[in-house]
Formats: sequence, C-alpha cells, structure tokens
Amino acid sequence: IGAYALTAFDSTSASRTSANVNSYNLAIGYNVGANLTTGKNNILLGNNSYQLTTSNYNVAIGNSALAAATVELGNIAIGHQALSKCRDDGADYNVVIGFEACEYVVNLGERNVIIGYEAGLGVDGATNITASNSVIIGNNACSIGALSTQIVAIGNLAAQDATGATGLTAVGVYSATN
Repeated sequence: IGAYALTAFDSTSASRTSANVNSYNLAIGYNVGANLTTGKNNILLGNNSYQLTTSNYNVAIGNSALAAATVELGNIAIGHQALSKCRDDGADYNVVIGFEACEYVVNLGERNVIIGYEAGLGVDGATNITASNSVIIGNNACSIGALSTQIVAIGNLAAQDATGATGLTAVGVYSATN
C-alpha cells in the first residue's frame, strides 16, 4: 500500500505455498520495499524503509528503517533511520530499536540487541560495528567507534567509545566512556 511500494516485487510468483520465495510480505508507505525482488514474511512500514533486494523474516518500521540493506535475515529495525545505512549481507538476527539507532553503521554483525536513542549510532560513513552477541541499551550507548564481540553496555552514554572492545561490560551512566 503506497506509491512505489514493492515495485520490483514479482507478484506473479507469489502464491499460498510456504515454499514460495515471494509470499506473505506486508508493505505500507511511500517507496517501501521498492527493490525487493525475492523475499517472504517481511513487514515493512514507513517511507523509504527497507530497500533490500532479497530478504526474509525482517521487520522494518519507521522512516528509512533498514533502508540501505541488500540481503538480510531475521532483523527487527524500529525507529526513524534505525539501521538505515547497513549494507552488510551478514547482518542477521539483530534487534535495533530507537530513533537513529545504528543509523551510520555500515556493517553490523549477528545476534545483537541495540535499544535507545542513537544507541550504536556510529560515525557517518565510517563505522563498521562487527559485533556479535552484544547487548547495547541506553541513550547514545556505544555511539562512537567500532565494536567487536560480546559487548554489554547498559546506561546513558555507556561505553560511548568502545572501539575494538571485546568482552566488555559497562553498566551505568558514562561507564567505560573515554
């Protein structure tokens, strides 16, 4: 529903069979899922959100949420520009919720939970968060620099610059912030 929504989608191959690769997608908004050619079970809401080409089981809610991604699996991006610049084909099974959460992240790893205003924001065009199995919760938590794996950062500005950190635990306001 909406101008240019699912315009590249091949509706002729969509059917009621669960094996079909083009089935059970919901798209609402201007230019939503315009590049999606192959995918199933995706929920896409918001202008210019979700420009993936081949993808399954994703939820993108918000203006430009998951906008630059091409091939993703099992991600949830909720909020204005949440995960909007991620182009990593291996960024799967992530939950990113918040206004501009992970907005500038180009490469995101797998199985991360990132929640909060500008949480995991990154630096425009230069940030590669290759984190896996990380939990980042809070206003601007882990918002600068590149991360590694197994980060737990909870609190306002927690681990704000955790560049290269592995196995870091930061709990509390300004904890582990340089």
